[in-house]
Amino acid sequence: MTKFFRFSHYCYLFFIPLILIGGCSQNARDLSETIQSAFWGSDNHAISPDKVEELPYASLYVRMGENPLALMILTWAEPTNSPEHPANLKWLSANREMLVTQAGRVIKTVNLKEGNLIHLESANIDPLVLGLQKDTTPHSWKYKITWSPGYHTRYQALSTFTLQEIENKHLPNGTQALLHVIEQVEIPQIKQQYQNHYWLRPQSGEVIASEQYIFPGSERLTLSLGKRYVGDNRG
Repeated sequence: MTKFFRFSHYCYLFFIPLILIGGCSQNARDLSETIQSAFWGSDNHAISPDKVEELPYASLYVRMGENPLALMILTWAEPTNSPEHPANLKWLSANREMLVTQAGRVIKTVNLKEGNLIHLESANIDPLVLGLQKDTTPHSWKYKITWSPGYHTRYQALSTFTLQEIENKHLPNGTQALLHVIEQVEIPQIKQQYQNHYWLRPQSGEVIASEQYIFPGSERLTLSLGKRYVGDNRG
Protein backbone atom coordinates (compact mmCIF):
# COMPACT_ATOMS: atom_id res chain seq x y z
CA MET A 1 0.00 0.00 0.00
CA THR A 2 2.72 2.40 -0.98
CA LYS A 3 0.31 5.13 -2.06
CA PHE A 4 -2.30 4.56 0.62
CA PHE A 5 -3.63 8.12 0.96
CA ARG A 6 -3.03 10.37 -2.00
CA PHE A 7 -5.12 13.26 -3.34
CA SER A 8 -5.83 13.45 -7.05
CA HIS A 9 -8.12 15.14 -9.57
CA TYR A 10 -11.11 12.79 -9.43
CA CYS A 11 -14.48 14.18 -8.50
CA TYR A 12 -15.31 11.46 -5.96
CA LEU A 13 -13.01 13.15 -3.45
CA PHE A 14 -15.21 16.15 -3.05
CA PHE A 15 -17.96 15.45 -0.58
CA ILE A 16 -17.41 18.80 1.15
CA PRO A 17 -17.99 18.46 4.92
CA LEU A 18 -21.72 18.46 5.70
CA ILE A 19 -22.53 19.44 2.07
CA LEU A 20 -23.00 16.81 -0.63
CA ILE A 21 -21.91 17.87 -4.10
CA GLY A 22 -23.42 15.98 -7.00
CA GLY A 23 -21.42 15.41 -10.16
CA CYS A 24 -18.03 16.60 -11.31
CA SER A 25 -18.65 20.33 -11.43
CA GLN A 26 -16.16 23.06 -12.32
CA ASN A 27 -16.14 24.01 -8.63
CA ALA A 28 -15.17 20.45 -7.71
CA ARG A 29 -12.33 20.46 -10.24
CA ASP A 30 -11.12 23.81 -8.94
CA LEU A 31 -11.25 22.49 -5.37
CA SER A 32 -9.29 19.42 -6.43
CA GLU A 33 -6.50 21.57 -7.82
CA THR A 34 -6.51 23.73 -4.68
CA ILE A 35 -6.15 20.75 -2.34
CA GLN A 36 -3.54 19.07 -4.54
CA SER A 37 -1.43 22.24 -4.57
CA ALA A 38 -1.92 23.01 -0.89
CA PHE A 39 -1.02 19.60 0.49
CA TRP A 40 1.47 18.16 -1.93
CA GLY A 41 3.16 21.13 -3.61
CA SER A 42 5.90 20.60 -6.16
CA ASP A 43 7.67 17.75 -4.35
CA ASN A 44 4.50 15.70 -3.58
CA HIS A 45 5.69 15.04 -0.02
CA ALA A 46 5.28 18.00 2.33
CA ILE A 47 2.02 18.60 4.17
CA SER A 48 2.18 22.14 5.52
CA PRO A 49 0.37 22.62 8.88
CA ASP A 50 -0.28 26.26 7.92
CA LYS A 51 -2.05 25.23 4.72
CA VAL A 52 -3.98 22.53 6.57
CA GLU A 53 -5.23 25.21 8.96
CA GLU A 54 -6.13 27.61 6.14
CA LEU A 55 -8.45 25.19 4.36
CA PRO A 56 -12.06 25.16 5.62
CA TYR A 57 -12.18 21.38 6.13
CA ALA A 58 -11.62 19.18 9.14
CA SER A 59 -8.68 16.90 8.48
CA LEU A 60 -6.83 13.92 9.86
CA TYR A 61 -3.13 13.09 9.59
CA VAL A 62 -2.77 9.39 8.83
CA ARG A 63 0.06 6.92 8.59
CA MET A 64 -0.59 3.29 7.67
CA GLY A 65 2.19 1.06 8.91
CA GLU A 66 5.48 2.48 7.64
CA ASN A 67 3.95 4.40 4.73
CA PRO A 68 4.56 8.16 4.43
CA LEU A 69 2.42 10.55 6.43
CA ALA A 70 -0.66 11.72 4.54
CA LEU A 71 -3.87 13.64 5.16
CA MET A 72 -7.55 12.70 4.89
CA ILE A 73 -10.45 15.14 4.63
CA LEU A 74 -13.68 14.91 6.62
CA THR A 75 -16.39 14.15 4.08
CA TRP A 76 -19.42 13.60 6.28
CA ALA A 77 -20.50 13.79 9.92
CA GLU A 78 -23.25 11.22 10.39
CA PRO A 79 -25.46 11.71 13.45
CA THR A 80 -26.10 8.66 15.63
CA ASN A 81 -29.45 7.52 16.97
CA SER A 82 -28.33 8.14 20.54
CA PRO A 83 -27.74 11.57 22.08
CA GLU A 84 -25.01 9.96 24.22
CA HIS A 85 -22.90 9.15 21.17
CA PRO A 86 -21.02 11.72 19.09
CA ALA A 87 -21.32 11.75 15.31
CA ASN A 88 -19.60 9.16 13.16
CA LEU A 89 -16.92 11.05 11.23
CA LYS A 90 -16.13 9.75 7.74
CA TRP A 91 -12.67 10.52 6.35
CA LEU A 92 -11.94 9.87 2.68
CA SER A 93 -8.90 9.41 0.46
CA ALA A 94 -8.73 9.93 -3.29
CA ASN A 95 -8.65 6.16 -3.80
CA ARG A 96 -12.03 5.83 -2.01
CA GLU A 97 -10.42 4.41 1.09
CA MET A 98 -12.45 5.48 4.10
CA LEU A 99 -12.01 5.58 7.85
CA VAL A 100 -14.99 6.09 10.13
CA THR A 101 -14.22 7.33 13.64
CA GLN A 102 -16.28 7.96 16.74
CA ALA A 103 -14.73 9.76 19.71
CA GLY A 104 -11.31 9.07 18.19
CA ARG A 105 -11.78 5.31 17.76
CA VAL A 106 -11.78 3.79 14.28
CA ILE A 107 -15.12 1.94 14.16
CA LYS A 108 -15.22 1.01 10.46
CA THR A 109 -13.00 1.05 7.37
CA VAL A 110 -13.81 0.73 3.67
CA ASN A 111 -11.61 -0.30 0.73
CA LEU A 112 -8.40 -0.94 2.64
CA LYS A 113 -6.38 -3.47 0.66
CA GLU A 114 -5.26 -5.59 3.61
CA GLY A 115 -8.75 -5.97 5.09
CA ASN A 116 -11.47 -3.96 6.77
CA LEU A 117 -13.10 -3.45 10.10
CA ILE A 118 -16.76 -4.11 9.33
CA HIS A 119 -18.55 -3.48 12.60
CA LEU A 120 -18.23 -2.86 16.32
CA GLU A 121 -21.22 -3.42 18.60
CA SER A 122 -21.78 -3.21 22.33
CA ALA A 123 -24.55 -2.82 24.85
CA ASN A 124 -22.31 -0.40 26.75
CA ILE A 125 -20.89 2.99 25.83
CA ASP A 126 -17.25 3.11 24.77
CA PRO A 127 -15.20 4.68 27.61
CA LEU A 128 -13.59 6.91 24.97
CA VAL A 129 -17.05 8.42 24.42
CA LEU A 130 -17.63 8.91 28.16
CA GLY A 131 -14.21 10.51 28.67
CA LEU A 132 -11.43 8.49 30.24
CA GLN A 133 -10.15 11.53 32.13
CA LYS A 134 -13.20 11.26 34.42
CA ASP A 135 -13.02 9.26 37.67
CA THR A 136 -16.51 7.87 36.99
CA THR A 137 -15.67 6.34 33.61
CA PRO A 138 -15.24 2.54 33.57
CA HIS A 139 -11.80 1.29 32.58
CA SER A 140 -13.05 -1.81 30.79
CA TRP A 141 -15.36 -2.39 27.83
CA LYS A 142 -16.90 -5.50 26.29
CA TYR A 143 -17.93 -5.45 22.65
CA LYS A 144 -18.16 -7.57 19.52
CA ILE A 145 -15.97 -7.05 16.48
CA THR A 146 -16.41 -8.14 12.86
CA TRP A 147 -13.67 -7.86 10.23
CA SER A 148 -12.54 -9.18 6.87
CA PRO A 149 -11.01 -11.04 5.10
CA GLY A 150 -12.18 -14.36 6.45
CA TYR A 151 -15.25 -15.22 8.49
CA HIS A 152 -14.46 -13.14 11.56
CA THR A 153 -17.97 -12.28 12.71
CA ARG A 154 -19.00 -10.90 16.09
CA TYR A 155 -15.99 -12.10 18.06
CA GLN A 156 -16.18 -11.12 21.70
CA ALA A 157 -13.53 -8.56 22.65
CA LEU A 158 -12.52 -7.05 25.96
CA SER A 159 -10.67 -3.74 26.28
CA THR A 160 -8.93 -2.64 29.45
CA PHE A 161 -7.75 0.97 29.71
CA THR A 162 -4.79 2.15 31.77
CA LEU A 163 -4.17 5.86 32.30
CA GLN A 164 -0.56 7.00 32.09
CA GLU A 165 0.92 10.44 32.72
CA ILE A 166 0.36 13.68 30.84
CA GLU A 167 3.20 13.90 28.33
CA ASN A 168 4.41 16.18 25.58
CA LYS A 169 3.28 14.47 22.38
CA HIS A 170 5.04 15.51 19.17
CA LEU A 171 2.50 15.74 16.33
CA PRO A 172 2.71 16.87 12.68
CA ASN A 173 1.22 20.24 13.61
CA GLY A 174 3.10 20.84 16.85
CA THR A 175 3.63 19.53 20.38
CA GLN A 176 0.78 19.20 22.88
CA ALA A 177 0.57 18.15 26.53
CA LEU A 178 -1.79 15.16 26.40
CA LEU A 179 -2.98 12.37 28.66
CA HIS A 180 -1.65 9.02 27.43
CA VAL A 181 -4.05 6.05 27.68
CA ILE A 182 -3.14 2.45 26.83
CA GLU A 183 -5.91 0.10 25.68
CA GLN A 184 -5.18 -3.63 26.04
CA VAL A 185 -7.47 -5.58 23.68
CA GLU A 186 -8.09 -9.31 24.14
CA ILE A 187 -10.08 -11.59 21.82
CA PRO A 188 -10.27 -14.92 23.71
CA GLN A 189 -11.91 -16.91 20.92
CA ILE A 190 -8.76 -16.72 18.78
CA LYS A 191 -6.28 -16.10 21.63
CA GLN A 192 -5.21 -12.72 20.27
CA GLN A 193 -4.07 -9.62 22.14
CA TYR A 194 -2.85 -6.21 21.04
CA GLN A 195 -2.43 -2.68 22.37
CA ASN A 196 -3.84 0.62 21.18
CA HIS A 197 -2.62 4.00 22.40
CA TYR A 198 -4.61 7.23 22.73
CA TRP A 199 -3.55 10.75 23.65
CA LEU A 200 -6.36 12.85 25.13
CA ARG A 201 -6.87 16.47 26.07
CA PRO A 202 -6.65 16.26 29.87
CA GLN A 203 -9.68 18.49 30.54
CA SER A 204 -12.15 17.30 27.89
CA GLY A 205 -11.06 13.75 27.09
CA GLU A 206 -11.06 14.49 23.36
CA VAL A 207 -8.77 12.11 21.48
CA ILE A 208 -6.14 14.17 19.65
CA ALA A 209 -3.86 11.35 18.50
CA SER A 210 -3.82 7.57 18.53
CA GLU A 211 -2.10 4.40 17.39
CA GLN A 212 -4.67 1.73 16.59
CA TYR A 213 -4.85 -1.78 15.18
CA ILE A 214 -8.24 -2.14 13.52
CA PHE A 215 -8.28 -5.93 13.93
CA PRO A 216 -5.80 -8.64 15.04
CA GLY A 217 -2.80 -8.74 12.73
CA SER A 218 -3.62 -5.52 10.88
CA GLU A 219 -1.08 -2.83 10.19
CA ARG A 220 -0.93 -0.04 12.74
CA LEU A 221 -2.84 3.15 11.99
CA THR A 222 -1.24 6.29 13.40
CA LEU A 223 -3.76 9.16 13.54
CA SER A 224 -3.75 12.76 14.72
CA LEU A 225 -6.11 15.65 14.19
CA GLY A 226 -5.05 18.19 11.58
CA LYS A 227 -7.97 20.58 11.89
CA ARG A 228 -10.68 19.48 14.30
CA TYR A 229 -14.34 19.12 13.38
CA VAL A 230 -16.16 22.18 14.72
CA GLY A 231 -19.34 20.18 15.30
CA ASP A 232 -17.58 18.37 18.13
CA ASN A 233 -18.59 20.49 21.11
CA ARG A 234 -16.07 19.06 23.51
CA GLY A 235 -13.47 21.70 24.29
